[in-house]
Amino acid sequence: MSKTFYKLLSFFFGIFCFGGIKQTYRVLTSSAPDIVSKRTYLTIMALLITGAFLSLTIYFYRKGTNKH
Repeated sequence: MSKTFYKLLSFFFGIFCFGGIKQTYRVLTSSAPDIVSKRTYLTIMALLITGAFLSLTIYFYRKGTNKH
């Protein structure tokens, strides 16, 4: 695959990462009854997904800028 494709994937996963950060903040600050009872579980899931998106962003960025 081309380096441009990897850079494009990096860009999209970076956008998803910002969305994950937004959802983590929403879970932490929400007072909705359906979220309050499961706040710990939802926070852990949101952080894991955000971390996965961040690691994919870094991976594809490095793969797109690799000079080999």
